Amino acid sequence: MTQQSLSPTELIVHYAHDELHLSAVGLAPAQAVQPDVWRAYQKTITGDAYAGLDYLQRYDEVRADPRKLLPDAKSIIVVAQSYYPPVKQPLSAPQVAYYAYGRDYHKVVRKKLERLLAFIQSDIDQTATGRVCCDTAPLLERYWIMQSGLAYQGRSKMMIIPKLGTFFIYGFLVVSLPLEYGVAIDVDYCGNCRRCIDNCPGGALQADGTFRADHCLSYLTIEHRGDWTDGVAERLGDRLFGCDVCQTVCPHNARCTPHDEPDFMIRPAIAQLTYEQLANFTPQLYETLTIGSSMRRCAYEDLRRNAEAVLANQNHPSVI
Repeated sequence: MTQQSLSPTELIVHYAHDELHLSAVGLAPAQAVQPDVWRAYQKTITGDAYAGLDYLQRYDEVRADPRKLLPDAKSIIVVAQSYYPPVKQPLSAPQVAYYAYGRDYHKVVRKKLERLLAFIQSDIDQTATGRVCCDTAPLLERYWIMQSGLAYQGRSKMMIIPKLGTFFIYGFLVVSLPLEYGVAIDVDYCGNCRRCIDNCPGGALQADGTFRADHCLSYLTIEHRGDWTDGVAERLGDRLFGCDVCQTVCPHNARCTPHDEPDFMIRPAIAQLTYEQLANFTPQLYETLTIGSSMRRCAYEDLRRNAEAVLANQNHPSVI
């Protein structure tokens, strides 16, 4: 099959896979979010469990309709990039969430989406316009992932790509080009499984299906500023930054294929991290651990707070 015989949608998917080495691609029509979904979202984010994530309540008009982001928008291209590591930290080390092992994923995925937009404008439609989004625009991201048919939301609240699992970074390209769209997945592949709920160390995943962000160790070690309430530090265990438990216990991740993205390979500073280093948590160590990484989301004072909790949980001599 020649390139000339491929449809615009096929050209985009082929380029995303073959040239950009993205893991998966989905497509959805750019239109207003379904009213019942929007009402449910509003109800969720205004509860006490999301009190520290006030940015979720900004730019409602764009979240409700991506055409407010790009007036002539016709389609949303959803891409997924695996970050399941081929090489992991030793279990005897202070733990960092897998997605923060390598370079800042915002920059990595954004660069690929910019190349995809350039390809569309040069090879498909020179008049096409687009907006690249990777955690940088107020899109209702999980909704569009589901609408594209790429993945569905599991009981862990993580997006699950059938047969591939949850360890993916998602990016979005809103374009003015009409394309062929996927069909939303309406099957619950979680069944009766409760592994994520039963193993969540912070108790963020509730039995009734709700999620308490203020109990999630990823939120508490990354987004939360200042002191914690009583009991949080002890629940951290050895987790310095983020938490992957709901993913590592998920049966859908039992056969994950490690990524081959050079920018996501584990950085030496993370691969060689020790408790002894955390015992002398200086600004220089913070710089070494976070430079060029999404770990920069956590300020020096808060990452040091995390380090002190981890050392205490390990009964490290520096704390005793």
